[in-house]
Amino acid sequence: MDEPRITGLDVGTSKIKMYIYDESMVPTKEYHIRNTTRLQGAIAEQDPLKLLETIKELIEKSARLGSRIIGLSTYRGSLVIWGKDKKPLSPIITWMDLRSTINYNRLPLKARISAKLPFIGPALSPESLGTRLKTYLLDSPSLEKPLAEGKAYAWNIDGYLTYMLTGKYAADPSTAALTGLINPRTLRPLGIVFNLLNLPKIQIPELVMHDSLSLEVPSDQVVIGGLIGDQQAASIGLDCLDRGCMKISLGTGFFVDLSLGKRSPPSRYPSGTIPVALYVGSDSRIAGVEGYLTGMGKSVEWFVENMFGGSYREMDESITPASPPLVVPYIWGGRTPRLSRGVSGIIGLQPGYTMKSIANGLAHGVAAALSYVYNVLKEKYGPPSDIRVTGGLTRLTRFNELVASYLGEKIRVSRRHDTSALGAALLAAKSQGINVTFEQEFQEIDPDPELAVLDSREIVEWAMVIQKKMKNPYSIM
Repeated sequence: MDEPRITGLDVGTSKIKMYIYDESMVPTKEYHIRNTTRLQGAIAEQDPLKLLETIKELIEKSARLGSRIIGLSTYRGSLVIWGKDKKPLSPIITWMDLRSTINYNRLPLKARISAKLPFIGPALSPESLGTRLKTYLLDSPSLEKPLAEGKAYAWNIDGYLTYMLTGKYAADPSTAALTGLINPRTLRPLGIVFNLLNLPKIQIPELVMHDSLSLEVPSDQVVIGGLIGDQQAASIGLDCLDRGCMKISLGTGFFVDLSLGKRSPPSRYPSGTIPVALYVGSDSRIAGVEGYLTGMGKSVEWFVENMFGGSYREMDESITPASPPLVVPYIWGGRTPRLSRGVSGIIGLQPGYTMKSIANGLAHGVAAALSYVYNVLKEKYGPPSDIRVTGGLTRLTRFNELVASYLGEKIRVSRRHDTSALGAALLAAKSQGINVTFEQEFQEIDPDPELAVLDSREIVEWAMVIQKKMKNPYSIM
């Protein structure tokens, strides 16, 4: 094989990455483009036309380089509304957007009461697509009619991109299972959620199994053969689907996914965690459970860019076992722990602290918060058989050591930084009947008990205190 033929395209919240692979799934070309988000108070939006333009340009570039098969991984928890005429009717509401929580009390009372029930509750959480859609429609009621009449669509960006690129309304079943509008076990619409939220009966996209997708992009004569959520793609790219394997992504948010293998998922999950479908094939499914911390990586990214001029090396060199100031990183109520608003703070500043000591406190706070999620899963399912770590913050060597130390377990950090794109590309190859081999290289890191100077529960307890005391949910104490 002389030409690369499989492309992995990873649409992240902060960046869009494209890798073109050879027959051994080694990247021969790669491109990184910033994905701009408008952040203003509770708002976290992206421009759907700009996103589409960027994706089209990348696919065109991929085709020029000889690739004819695309695997597409997308960030989850988004909402976009567009017409059948391919005109966007809303911005992209990203998973970082807080309006569905702030406006939660405007939901029908029957929905808010039902949200307290163990089985239907997660489908009515502030992060679900149904809740995001309902709260958006409360301020944009004119959109209800075209949605109800089938003249418009409302879905995650995976459905939006497939429709705009191929003319077919298709979506990833693993992402759909997290919307609250689809039963994660049967992949059928949850009519009760539509009724509880008084939602119009929107059209549900075709949910195409991971091993049988084939959508042609006519303009470039390429095929989208893989479509999957970014966290599920990362589990596949890390080869972490076997029961007991845990994938940790250290990106804009921190996501912890534990594979439950092919066994039937339990009916109840630890508080604040959610059931996920890691792989949905025509003949097999891999179930998992996930906990996440919204904004963890964003806290570090903001600090590095504004305090260290973008130097991650300086951030890394700041990490020591010395007792740091107590820094509560930005914890939004996403899943684990569940908070009703975003909180962060620096507790107990005193003379003698420097920028580096505050950076050290932030690193310890982030690692301690991550270990809180880990311990919630560990208490329910026991220690994982293997912990594989990926994401942008793994570039911080000392931080990786801090993570292992707070977890109290050996971790294996991927030397590759394309795991989500790789997972999508592997699915694309499989759907087209192409057998490929790939290797993952890991750096093993052992825990150092002396590095873990904070109790993970202390970070969460302080977050609760901040939440109770502060008046402005967006301020930093």
